[in-house]
Amino acid sequence: MLTNPIYERERKKSARSSRFSIAFFLFNLLLTLVALFSMAVTLHRVAETGELQYAVFLKIFCWIAWIEFAMVIVLMPARTAACISGEREKKTFDLLMSTCMRPMDIIIGDMLTAMSSVSLLLCSGGPVFAAVLLYGGVRLSELLLLAAVCILTAFFVGSIGLLFSACSANTTASMAMTYAVVVLLLFGPYALSLLAGGLSFASAQAGCLLPLSPLAVFHSALSLVTRETVLSEVFERTSPLGDREIFAVGVCLQLLLSAFFFVLSGRMISPGGPKNLRGKTPHESKI
Repeated sequence: MLTNPIYERERKKSARSSRFSIAFFLFNLLLTLVALFSMAVTLHRVAETGELQYAVFLKIFCWIAWIEFAMVIVLMPARTAACISGEREKKTFDLLMSTCMRPMDIIIGDMLTAMSSVSLLLCSGGPVFAAVLLYGGVRLSELLLLAAVCILTAFFVGSIGLLFSACSANTTASMAMTYAVVVLLLFGPYALSLLAGGLSFASAQAGCLLPLSPLAVFHSALSLVTRETVLSEVFERTSPLGDREIFAVGVCLQLLLSAFFFVLSGRMISPGGPKNLRGKTPHESKI
């Protein structure tokens, strides 16, 4: 069976490192503490009032879902933004390009490495994430839908990190540009809607940009599952799009942009790719 050498190298390296195990433990500890604390408060109120509101468990589910989404947004760009630029800083990029691997193989290997780590973290939180099934209100298919949206978001922001890593000479610049673009995509459409204010036409036009935001897409998916309306209540008068439209259009846009950024990243590091700041293609830089 053919395997990607970059993925195999990083997989063996992570198996010898304790950092991922520590991050794995801390992430699941956070999810467990949030779930247990929320359930303890709920059961304490039940003991006092004798009334059990099942909507509370849906709120717990929403909190855990937002924690997993935040984990994807924070960790995935950090994993990919340092892939190519890190090789340049370690003076191993030219050696890597001298192998039989194609530039796209390097990009695929880096993305597989990052996606496998984030996907493993998401799967590890599954038992806590699925605790709401004990109380009803959410089906297994809906849990899988939210997990798929998280994975799609990871691929989207990861492709942005790979693109800036491919065109940056150092990791610091790549990280800064990646997180700047991610934050802009997350909150930019909402900021434009707020700035439009009372201008109904401009506000509606800004609301049409919500599918570009991974935050809006995830909130739409969560709203379809749990009727979560925190963000929808704020922007329902400014956006002509409903949750279903934002979710459908947003998923399509993320897939198209991810594929474009992914292919462009391979083009950036290919021998015939664009020139870097020093006037040389990346493979021509000296070790």
